[in-house]
Amino acid sequence: MLDRFNYWFENLLLHGTWARVGLLFGLVIILTLLFVPLIAITSESATETSDALWQSMLHMLDRGVLKADSGNSLYLVVMLVETIFGLLVAGTLISILNSGVSDFVHGIAGGRAKVMEKRPHIVILGFNDLSLTIVDKLARLSATERGTTPIVVMDDDQEVVDMAAQIDETGVNRRRAHVICRKGDICDYDDLDICSLEDAKTVIVCGRDDFETVQSLMACNARLNQLERHRTLNMAAVIRNDANEMEARFAGPDGTHIICYDRIVSKVIAESSFDPSISYVYLDLLNSTNNALECLDKDELLPSDGPLATGAVDAMHINRYFAGCVTIGGTPTRHGTHASDEEQIFSPDERRTVQDYSRFFVIGSRSRATRTLAEDALPQIDETLFSSNPTHDERDVSRILILGGGRLLEDVLQYENKHYVGEGRATVTVATHKSSSVLPPDCQVRWPSLDITLQRCDTRSFEPLRELVESTQAQSVVVLSDHTLKVRKADERTLSQLVYLQRIREREGSANSSFKIASEINLENTRKIVRMVGADDYVVGNTLVALFVSCMAREWLLGDLLNELLSSRGASISMRPVSEFLDFGGASQLECDLYTVGEAVAEKGGILIGLHQLATDAPGEESTYERPVLNPARWASREAAEPQRYTLRDGDELVVISGSS
Repeated sequence: MLDRFNYWFENLLLHGTWARVGLLFGLVIILTLLFVPLIAITSESATETSDALWQSMLHMLDRGVLKADSGNSLYLVVMLVETIFGLLVAGTLISILNSGVSDFVHGIAGGRAKVMEKRPHIVILGFNDLSLTIVDKLARLSATERGTTPIVVMDDDQEVVDMAAQIDETGVNRRRAHVICRKGDICDYDDLDICSLEDAKTVIVCGRDDFETVQSLMACNARLNQLERHRTLNMAAVIRNDANEMEARFAGPDGTHIICYDRIVSKVIAESSFDPSISYVYLDLLNSTNNALECLDKDELLPSDGPLATGAVDAMHINRYFAGCVTIGGTPTRHGTHASDEEQIFSPDERRTVQDYSRFFVIGSRSRATRTLAEDALPQIDETLFSSNPTHDERDVSRILILGGGRLLEDVLQYENKHYVGEGRATVTVATHKSSSVLPPDCQVRWPSLDITLQRCDTRSFEPLRELVESTQAQSVVVLSDHTLKVRKADERTLSQLVYLQRIREREGSANSSFKIASEINLENTRKIVRMVGADDYVVGNTLVALFVSCMAREWLLGDLLNELLSSRGASISMRPVSEFLDFGGASQLECDLYTVGEAVAEKGGILIGLHQLATDAPGEESTYERPVLNPARWASREAAEPQRYTLRDGDELVVISGSS
């Protein structure tokens, strides 16, 4: 019987504030009635039942009545006890009402209200380290534009107050950037209505893991089908493992861009092992605050008359006609429609003219991009400087040491293998402290250009790591993050390995002190520390992918181009020696304008997008380079009669985009 009462009482309390208030008033009535006979017996004045009921109710509800009471001692004791019960009832009532009001206010401010923005907004589904970085980059990008695009972030894992506090810690002004936090399940069909998908212009799904991302895509697909917005909404999803790419494509609406975190980060890490500072090129390319990557329609870019208008110019040589931008690719026109499924980067194998493209991708602001040169003002190309040497990618790195067998290992090996196809072989040593094998059994078949060996070694300790570096005589060391750990702990371990590697490199009498170091880190705030410990290049995975996403959100048509640049089968960005394209004639340096350099690169199937010049080149000292510069100035000023000339040294490098191979 007691259990049944407890069950009934608990269910009654769960009905909310008004049920509790009703229960309390019921208790007041019961206590009032219980004290009526006691008052009738002990009181000298309240002889009638109605008088006793009135006295009982007054003492239960008004504590001030007690001081006016008079009578025998027993009556006064009864009134005192009833007044105490009244105090308890009043206190309980205040507590219940306070709790109810607090719950009501918390419900209003709890991020469950539907978003009602006047302008199309960006929706980010999921809140984690990566999505926090995406919010940061989008907010900073929005600050550089005239109109602020509202950014809506939704997740059910944290309260909106905590989400807002973490966004504030990144330095983003939420009010100015118009960042709105909402609490809801990103996989719940009904909760998605909070984000007002019907008014959104872009939706970015970034779950805690790939499973949650796929679930959210399915919920979004169902919701958008009901709203009939799946054809007019830009949608992207970030997955970690490329093995889940197909499931994500099937789950999401048609046209959803699937961005693979591992694939993007792995390519840049692999290229950093050959070309230190290559990560700066990718960051600057994606970061619109420097040289914006723009997508321009043909009518917007090309003049209405001249060689560009008649189609007499080969696409590979289009940059000769522009004063302030570099055109790297475009969307071909096929039967009057955009053929976005074809390669976007200009390729010498295609031999298309500029009129074969409906839109173009350029590096440079819109105002600079549309400034073309008149035919009589075209710079003279000095073809006598062109090098006649055949182009081949001579890698001076043939021994690579990879520390860690994390999730990115296979993708990194795939990109390393691509670099050596037709260019010889490389020896790759994979070192890990784990007892289980981190390499697939068919690794030699999958990556035939690599001689891969697995070395079990405690890379977390200095002496074993020193012996490993010296025994392998590695020319490049790649440090991969341990994704089995939390990101902060993984970065701590990476930093300790980088400190050890720097000590090995600087140690007197070391058998190997000239190797390069490339590293993967997870968090942006680790970047400054990594600079101090001496890594030649490092890739902040969250930052790189967040810039990728924010660049797409700013200009959605860039998605196909970026996927091509950062895929294993697409085009590649590399640092190439100037001497590969220009003939120094035995001299140590020469003066040349960038139009001549660009044409020399185009003759060999590449696109010049930047310079990587020596900072120091003292005899007997290791050469050091300045930071790569994308789209360097071609003219000193608008009024200049001739293009700006650069002094190029034999050790300088060119930043070149080469078509897919």
